[in-house]
Amino acid sequence: MKASLRQLRLLQYVADPFTGRCVSLAALIREADGSTRVILAPTTPGKEELGSVRTANLLASLQRDIVELDAFERLPRSFGPQLILTAPEPAPSDEPADWVWTRLGAGAR
Repeated sequence: MKASLRQLRLLQYVADPFTGRCVSLAALIREADGSTRVILAPTTPGKEELGSVRTANLLASLQRDIVELDAFERLPRSFGPQLILTAPEPAPSDEPADWVWTRLGAGAR
C-alpha cells in the first residue's frame, strides 16, 4: 500500500446466505499512517432488513465492539461467520465520512 492511499472495507451482515444478500453496517478506513477508523452506517438496520428481532438485537449489542475495531485485515472470531468484510478498495482522498454514509445508507446489497 502506498503511504498516501487510504483503503476502505465495508463490514456487512450476511442476511441471507442462500442469495448472498448483505446489509452494510459500517466502513473500516485504513488511514495513510496504517491506523484503522470505523464509520458506522447512518441508520441501524431493523428486523425487516435483518430477518428477525433477535438478529437486530444481536447486532445492536455489537455496536460498541464494531466501533472499537482496530484491525483492517480481519474481524474478531467472536463476530462469527455472518459478519464479513468486503475486499479492500481505494477510499476518497478527502474526508470520507459523507461518501461512506451515502454508500452505507444504500442498505442491502
